[in-house]
Amino acid sequence: MKNTRRLLAALLALTMIFSLLSAAGAAELQGEIDLFHRFPNEPESTSFERIVEAYMEKNPGVTVNIEYAANDPYKEKIKIVLGSGQNVPDVMFTWCGEFTNRFVRENKVLNLSENMTAEDFDAYLPGQLAPFSYQDSIWALPFLVNGKVWYYNKTMLADAGITAPPATHEEFLAQLQQVQDASGKRAIAYGNLAAWASTHYTGTLFQKIVDPAVTAVDYAGVDATWTDPGYVDALNIYVDMLQYANEGVNGIDHEGARNNWLLGEHAFMFMETMEIDNVDRDMLDGFEYDMFPWPAIEGGKGDQNMITGAPEGFMVSASTDQKEISVDFLKYMTGIDAGVIQRDTVRWLNAAKGVITPDDPDQMLYASYLAVENASGMANWLDTEVHSIVAEAILTGGQELTGGSITPEQLMAQIQEAAERAKPEIAAGE
Repeated sequence: MKNTRRLLAALLALTMIFSLLSAAGAAELQGEIDLFHRFPNEPESTSFERIVEAYMEKNPGVTVNIEYAANDPYKEKIKIVLGSGQNVPDVMFTWCGEFTNRFVRENKVLNLSENMTAEDFDAYLPGQLAPFSYQDSIWALPFLVNGKVWYYNKTMLADAGITAPPATHEEFLAQLQQVQDASGKRAIAYGNLAAWASTHYTGTLFQKIVDPAVTAVDYAGVDATWTDPGYVDALNIYVDMLQYANEGVNGIDHEGARNNWLLGEHAFMFMETMEIDNVDRDMLDGFEYDMFPWPAIEGGKGDQNMITGAPEGFMVSASTDQKEISVDFLKYMTGIDAGVIQRDTVRWLNAAKGVITPDDPDQMLYASYLAVENASGMANWLDTEVHSIVAEAILTGGQELTGGSITPEQLMAQIQEAAERAKPEIAAGE
């Protein structure tokens, strides 16, 4: 009996010790980190604030400071601060592909494969981790599942006698003309004031028309030529589609074009799945919409079931002096708890397993999720997939092509020249 009592006492003592150690472990995170993201607008900004507040409530010894900038200013600032090494945020937004990879080569990014476990990574959809893999390691975690699809005004299509979305590009062109004839309005809402918008069109067309073995070499840059005739074919399709878009494409931004689409001025708009909340929040009573992927292009050498898009994510600075907190916060802000906050605030979905299910009451949100999940793969955003010198040529030339001041052949000549200028930097790992 005494031995039993002694055993129970020992077990109780051990339990108390483990409880104290657990409490100490839970409270041991002490410090301050800086978060930098690219979402200054509401309700996106509020979503980040709520996620940070929830994390700090769980970790009262930690302070997370938030800084943000809009899309293009963000790209410029993050390159400057990482290049200078001054005032570098601990956790920062990133795009997959070359945008992240160049910073990896410059030793600016923390290797998450060395700072997380297999169990940690298993909490995410594997297909959404792969785009952040480079040199056999993972460098960022996905916080947003996102792809590019065509949204359409169901009423305008019905009024034009169209009963189903197009299955091929030729059918799509016929529907564009059919809608214009019936409504007297340009069929496509399109704003390219910020030049990234045109790269979503051209990048999609490059993926569908050019042999993937060719784009792989050209996008990587070391042996790039950009001479495949499929590029010009793709750009000619783009130029041909502009006749169905609103006038003054380069003079209107994406949000303005979306507002015009919501007002019924146009039937179609090429948008990201993450824009579903903007649509539902701003649409008028009685507005009905749906979405479909870019239809197959006959004769195209690419995978016709892929869509353009990629998960967006966050990475940790290699120079952070708060590595443990930064990684812990990164896992939280991309995990399921933060995912629930995110979906309830802005109706965005992160890549945490279980963040949405087939029986979810928000069926339109689930449909946007399926648009990504049902695709055979994702073609990364063109301007983040290639070297920055090439990206600049594509962005600038894309606006010129859209405005009619250059031809597809001239744009490809500019890209080829930029690719040659980029090769020394790529070879040097810059």
